[in-house]
Amino acid sequence: MASTRSSSLPSRGATDGEKRLEALALGRVAEAADAVASAACAGEVVRAIHAVASLLFPVDSEAVAGTVEEPFRSQVRLCDSLKALVNSFERNSDISTKYCDIHILDAVTVTLSNEERESWRHAFYHGPAFPTMSKILLGNVALKWLPKINVSARQEIYDSFFVKGPPTEVIQALVPALSEKEFSKEDHQTFCLNLERLLILWLLDNKGVFQIVVDFICSKKHGEDILSPDKTISVSRVAQLLASVPDKARLGASAALTSPSFFKHVVSQLLAGAEATTIELAADKEANEHYVLSSMFHFVGEVLSRVCRRGSTGVLVAELIPKVRNHIHRCVPPDHRATIPEMVQHVCQSQFWFNMVEAMRDQHSIERLTEELLRQLASQHISDEEAYWILWTLFNQSFKRLTVMR
Repeated sequence: MASTRSSSLPSRGATDGEKRLEALALGRVAEAADAVASAACAGEVVRAIHAVASLLFPVDSEAVAGTVEEPFRSQVRLCDSLKALVNSFERNSDISTKYCDIHILDAVTVTLSNEERESWRHAFYHGPAFPTMSKILLGNVALKWLPKINVSARQEIYDSFFVKGPPTEVIQALVPALSEKEFSKEDHQTFCLNLERLLILWLLDNKGVFQIVVDFICSKKHGEDILSPDKTISVSRVAQLLASVPDKARLGASAALTSPSFFKHVVSQLLAGAEATTIELAADKEANEHYVLSSMFHFVGEVLSRVCRRGSTGVLVAELIPKVRNHIHRCVPPDHRATIPEMVQHVCQSQFWFNMVEAMRDQHSIERLTEELLRQLASQHISDEEAYWILWTLFNQSFKRLTVMR
């Protein structure tokens, strides 16, 4: 339902220890699924979801416990000191082995360290556990129990699975679910309202698009992987899902998910994230800057091309002009009245703006962008000199390489 990824297979390329930890995470999800399926009250559901959530991110268990009655209140508080699986014979410093190579005679109550929680998070989100859990959360929990769960508890242990998860995994759970048709009319309405709420909360209110850019950068920052065909397909897949949200949203969905409003937020976050990333990489001497920027440009170019093809070029250009204009102003020292190319070239953020149009690759989208850019520049109160430098910043490098114009 909520994901195109298999919910039973381990992640590809995982080590044996990681696969065992993924299996344990999936086991925790199976326990939660059984508890939710047999629940007779909202307290049982809260306890079951909390048991998984507290493995993945810090949860205010006291606040959650205060929203349910006994005996579930005491059980939620008890879970705050998590029952960790330990080797009864020896403790291994390797996190995955510590939790997976087990011959359990007893369970020991411990608090997870940041490193241990991060291991659980990786196993949960990058293995089969998250696709399975998202189906439970978006399906049975949302349809039957969510209205009965206190808002503060919902924010702590329900919304957090999506808002605090790796964005490239979360988008593959939420967006495909917009196409679900297996419910009754009433259930479908409830299902869609919750799904739309999560998309707005994550993508727009919590700057999820910005996080996607950062996620691509963090995973590739030190050149751990080559931009292989699989990685390229993955980047394109995320871009396609992001751009398809307005098309997939139901008739009558929130105005925030309609093309003009949604793409305005997307473009603004995308450009801000890419520019910020360029600055960060310029300061990081250990990062493989060329490799990381190639990955980022591929994602940005894919999204912007799809925005143009979906008829929102005007929205893109309206966000683009003031950002480039402000960038050029920052490049010119206060004591200089005229702009020269070297002033722009020597500022690290310029690398993004120089490569943005070329990254789009799609000729039709570039032509739409160019036409709309010229139209808006002519209709706004922008001097000829400013218009020239905006066009120069965006197209000069591409013209030199003869890569974007027929």
